[in-house]
Amino acid sequence: MNIEQLIGETTEYDKKLMVEERKSKSWLKSVSAFANGIGGCLIFGIGDDDTIVGLQDAKKDSETISEIIKTKMDPIPKTILEISNVAEKEIIILKVFSGQETPYYYYGDGNRIAYVRVGNESIPADSVALKRLVLRGTNLSYDSVVSQYKFDKYSFTKLRTVYRIQTGNELDENAVSEEKQHSEDIQTALSDDKQHFEDVETALSAIRDSILVLDVSSISKNNIISLLDEFGLIKPFTRNDIMNQLNITASPASAIIRKLKNFDLIDHVKGKKRGLYRFKPVGK
Repeated sequence: MNIEQLIGETTEYDKKLMVEERKSKSWLKSVSAFANGIGGCLIFGIGDDDTIVGLQDAKKDSETISEIIKTKMDPIPKTILEISNVAEKEIIILKVFSGQETPYYYYGDGNRIAYVRVGNESIPADSVALKRLVLRGTNLSYDSVVSQYKFDKYSFTKLRTVYRIQTGNELDENAVSEEKQHSEDIQTALSDDKQHFEDVETALSAIRDSILVLDVSSISKNNIISLLDEFGLIKPFTRNDIMNQLNITASPASAIIRKLKNFDLIDHVKGKKRGLYRFKPVGK
C-alpha cells in the first residue's frame, strides 16, 4: 500500500496498529508534535511494515480518539477524523493541522509536555524549541522580542549615516519615536503576561501545599495533585474526566469529588450542566 496516496501530500505521518486508550501518550505525542510543527497524519490500523490490519470497531475508536484529545491536549488542536475502507478493512486517518496557539501540550501522568518532530520521531521540546513555540503562539519571533538595551541610550549615528547615503534623505525623527513607543508597548505587554503567569503559578503552588497536608492517604494526595496538574484553575472537569485521567471507575471518582468538596478545593461551575467542577484558589 502506498501511504502517500492514502493521506495525500503530507510530509509527516505516523502509524499505529490500534488505538491505545490506556497508553494514549504513545500517539498523543505525535498529535502534539504535528500541531506544534507543520501538521501531519496519524493512521490507525496499519502495522510498522505497512500491513493493513484494520480496526474491529472503527466508529467506536474514532469517538475514543476525539474524547482523549479533548481531555489530554491543551490547547485542543484542529483535527479531522476519517474512516477509510482499504482492502475491505477499516482504518482511521487522523489529520492534525499546524496550530497557531502553540505550544500544544500533552497532559497526563502528572506531566505537561510539548512535543516536536525530529526526523520520524516525536520528542519532548527542549528549552530553545519551547521558547520558539511560546513566541509563535503569541505572534512573536526572536527578531521581534524587545532587547534588554534601552532605546534612548543610543543615538543610531551609523543608522542615520547609512540611511542618508542609501536614500539621500535624513532619517525621520517621528519614525524613530514611533518605533521607540512600539518597543515600550511590547515590553509592557510581555511584562503583564509574565506577571499573570507568575500569579497563576503561585496560586497552583498554594493549592499543592494545602493538598500535601490533607488528612488522606498518599495515594489520594497523588491523585488530587494529578487532577490539579491536568486541569489547573481554568479547565472545568466532570466525574468522567476524573475517571479517564486516573483510569478509575465511577465509584472511586465520585469519592474523590466528595473529598474535593469537603476540603473546599473545588467549586461547581455556575450556569453550566450539573456535575461540572473547577479547582479554586486557596481561601476563595
